[in-house]
Amino acid sequence: MSYGTEASAPAPAPASAPTLITLDFDAGIPSDYSLITFGGTVSTLDTTPPDGGSGTAAEVIKTDGAQTWAGVTFLSLASGEIIAPESDTASMRVWAPEAGTVVRLKLEDVLSPTHSVETEATTLTSGWQTLNFDFKEEAAGTAAVNHSFEFNKASVFFDFGNAGTGATYYLDNFKYSVI
Repeated sequence: MSYGTEASAPAPAPASAPTLITLDFDAGIPSDYSLITFGGTVSTLDTTPPDGGSGTAAEVIKTDGAQTWAGVTFLSLASGEIIAPESDTASMRVWAPEAGTVVRLKLEDVLSPTHSVETEATTLTSGWQTLNFDFKEEAAGTAAVNHSFEFNKASVFFDFGNAGTGATYYLDNFKYSVI
């Protein structure tokens, strides 16, 4: 029997820790962000959001007759920066005029729009609340999350599946990891 020391393998390099995106609109719209409306929505920054809101929030009006899929893109990251495909959840503070409002969140690759994932959450009350979105539970009829895709764009659709009635919604405090 011989005794000796075993050579140990070098320690792996530490992985870079993801950082958290927190978009709260209080400083306006940073250069990597924008409000791009589509399908019949109108969006602006509101410095006096309704009851329970503080600071600045993005106001989204789903105009009367707007498309069932109308929404707003609120995040478009700089080249080389991606929303972490390893993360399956995001959260967002929203204001809706009534309970039962379906809010859809979509992440996609600007250069390959078919590389996307969509999920939904439903408001439990009227007014402000934090919704949690689980991308492992993709929205019906959409692709499952694919962790090999690089996402760099985020859009929200209020009252998804229903034509616009002129209702106003707000979004604030979007949180998601980036690498």
